[in-house]
Amino acid sequence: MFANIPVSDKFSIQPKLIFSQQGSKTEYNYRTSSGKYRITQHYDYSTTLNYLSLPVMVQYNILPKLYVEAGPELGYLPGGRTKRDLTTIETTRNSVTVDRTEHISKNISTGLFKRFNMGLGIGAG
Repeated sequence: MFANIPVSDKFSIQPKLIFSQQGSKTEYNYRTSSGKYRITQHYDYSTTLNYLSLPVMVQYNILPKLYVEAGPELGYLPGGRTKRDLTTIETTRNSVTVDRTEHISKNISTGLFKRFNMGLGIGAG
């Protein structure tokens, strides 16, 4: 959502409210063997962070169809989710195989993150 508020012929203020998701994904494999046992594990981790951002841009009209803009941006982290999938395969020398998968999905602990951020935006259009 945004609004463009003209202040003069050359200047306007444009506040916006933006929802965005940011995150990461990590995968890795782990293998170990000891005697007659071998264990193989595959991990998939993902974290999704939900942000609300409020940039307030000041626009300057250089030409009728060209402007430049700059302004501060405030952000807030209301929450997010983390997911983990773990697949484990255990094999013995006698070819006995145990295969299991574990899925965990939960809300993030927002105490581990900075909930507020600030930035500076610049642009042209």
